[in-house]
Amino acid sequence: MSDIPPPPPPSDPGYSSPPSPSGGSGPDNENHKLMGAVAHAAPLLDFGSGFVGTVIVLVWYFGFKEKASPFVLSHLKQSIYFLVASWVLYIIGIILAVVTCGIGGFLFLPIIIVVLIMRILAAIKAYAGEGYQYPMVGNWSFLG
Repeated sequence: MSDIPPPPPPSDPGYSSPPSPSGGSGPDNENHKLMGAVAHAAPLLDFGSGFVGTVIVLVWYFGFKEKASPFVLSHLKQSIYFLVASWVLYIIGIILAVVTCGIGGFLFLPIIIVVLIMRILAAIKAYAGEGYQYPMVGNWSFLG
């Protein structure tokens, strides 16, 4: 017999992708795509339940970041950055509503629509296995 080792098994191109623009690598499997989408979609629960979505994302990031793949971690970070930006916009809207005796409250509807559309777009991109950066937050990096 020959001393030539067998060739390595072929790699599956469906599970590898180039690095995403958000800094993480591509998803390792379909679960990572789903988890990336959930990272962006969970804060949408805040519209009906207060802070449930925010708590989910924060606990997920700070409790399980060592176990998360780079793809999921990059989407979690972007989701948290956008949470911070969204809450700043909500607070500005509240301040304007108080200062202008309610007239500034009309800013809430456009803010909510923009946040909703951006979150859905980010979830779709994550589920497609792509990296995503919110235009408002770009390359923020206070989470390391």
